[in-house]
Amino acid sequence: MDDDGEWLGVGVFGVGVGGHDANLTQQRLSLVVSQARQLRQMSWCLTVVVVSDDPAFLAAFAHWSLKGRLLVWSTRLLVLTRLPRDDLGALLTSHWTFSMMNTMAINIDMSARTPVCGIFAHLPYTPTGARVVQVASWTPIRGFIYFKYRSMFPDKFHKFVK
Repeated sequence: MDDDGEWLGVGVFGVGVGGHDANLTQQRLSLVVSQARQLRQMSWCLTVVVVSDDPAFLAAFAHWSLKGRLLVWSTRLLVLTRLPRDDLGALLTSHWTFSMMNTMAINIDMSARTPVCGIFAHLPYTPTGARVVQVASWTPIRGFIYFKYRSMFPDKFHKFVK
């Protein structure tokens, strides 16, 4: 809150992975999702950023954010990860939170001489079926490249609008 008691709309939450104790991680994640939901309920616009390279943690986040009702359609979810592209695609398609909500993923590929970032979204309803699409990329040399035929946080349900 600021000096006038108004919410500034910024919250930073961390979930330290409890070593090999998955139950501790689950408990921490449940608590953080609950606290973040309280912030969402007081905000008119919210972007949630999740940073992890652990597919199990990202799956747990997907589960707890759904169970804890963290996300609504106006909430934007950004996943920042270094998962291999195939693993990222599998993650985006296999969890409702990532596949159906307003979600994008930034995938940082460090295998090349310079880092390359791909920005991806899952589109559940396209003329060719559900698929993961790249909407933009970034490299230190070329900068940000936005694919004009795709939008950032694309509308996943345009098929239903006449």
